[in-house]
Amino acid sequence: MTGQEFLEQLDSFYRKDALEEAKDFLQKTYAEAVGMEDVSLQLTVLNEMMSYAGTMGEEELGMAAVTECGRLIEAYGLQDNAAIGTIWGNMATVLSRFDKIQEALAYYQMAKEKLDKNSPCAKDKCKNGEKIEK
Repeated sequence: MTGQEFLEQLDSFYRKDALEEAKDFLQKTYAEAVGMEDVSLQLTVLNEMMSYAGTMGEEELGMAAVTECGRLIEAYGLQDNAAIGTIWGNMATVLSRFDKIQEALAYYQMAKEKLDKNSPCAKDKCKNGEKIEK
């Protein structure tokens, strides 16, 4: 399954307000991604799992997803990947949702630095090369 196929199927559960089925689908797809050793899909599923857990107030699920995201990012040396900034932001949001404020602040800072660095306007230039007035 591709990340896009996963997201489309997950969205179909949300459109039907089938939240328990969405949770089951998240857990099943994550197990399959682990079995296939598909790190990209694992991170995509974990990212959505964090969102689900934060929205539904499922702290145990959310903390497990945060921990596993951090482990995968570290294990595969993905810290320099531009998309990791978004994942760090989501990790921070889940941590803050469950009152882990100090941990959340660290991830928010990492996300900000990563997203600023990879912004189309990084280094004071926009996409079209015009200087940004400060």
